[in-house]
Amino acid sequence: SAMTKLQSQSTSNPTSIYGVTKLAQEGLCHSVLPAKDIDYNILRLQNVIGPYQSPLNPYTGLMCWFIDAALKNETISVFENGEIWRDFIDVRDVCKAITTGFTNKIQISDIGSGYPTNLKDFAANIVSIVNSNSKINKVNNFRLGDVRWATSNEKSPYTQYKVNDSIRDYLESTKYLKWNKNLEIYSIKLF
Repeated sequence: SAMTKLQSQSTSNPTSIYGVTKLAQEGLCHSVLPAKDIDYNILRLQNVIGPYQSPLNPYTGLMCWFIDAALKNETISVFENGEIWRDFIDVRDVCKAITTGFTNKIQISDIGSGYPTNLKDFAANIVSIVNSNSKINKVNNFRLGDVRWATSNEKSPYTQYKVNDSIRDYLESTKYLKWNKNLEIYSIKLF
């Protein structure tokens, strides 16, 4: 996979089905809504994490998978030789942005923290937070169409929570240690 920095001002050239469908949805908004004189905002959410996140969602479950492995003291594998970077933002910051942030008639907003986080560091933080003996394994596997770098251009004015706060609050608010001990999320085939 080529090392590509994708930021909100980048030219749109999706390399995955997910990206193509998101761009198509934006195109529908731009084409149809102005003709009906309907105001709209497009939100490009980065990797949303935080309290009450479902451990079963294959698109937002990264934190949950890493926590699950760490709680079991299992090795945590990070693809692309550990060189994947993402912009994590707490769900509470996203809610604040949605409810207070829009004043323009038509606006495209990239909702992220503006702080890129390396996934091997993200996994190491989780191991530390749950006091695990898990090892981090950099794997030379690549997902077709995935990008190594995806972040917003700048820090959102709504960002209050740090990544580690989101992880800790997820653990506390969902009582993860109590209700998720026997949950086998790795039985889900993702790719």
